[in-house]
Amino acid sequence: MSQNYQQSIQSAPVQNAPENTQDMIAELKQLKKLVDEGILTEEEFSAKKKQVLGL
Repeated sequence: MSQNYQQSIQSAPVQNAPENTQDMIAELKQLKKLVDEGILTEEEFSAKKKQVLGL
């Protein structure tokens, strides 16, 4: 991604916070289901969780 694009995303007002939060929760639930089914390891889940949460 270009640096300008990243900066515009970071500085954009958080108008869709509830929607974004709901999307993140849904994705984390889906990932946890994959862990429960043995498809992902806990380590893979932790890495993806950090990515989803932007940590």
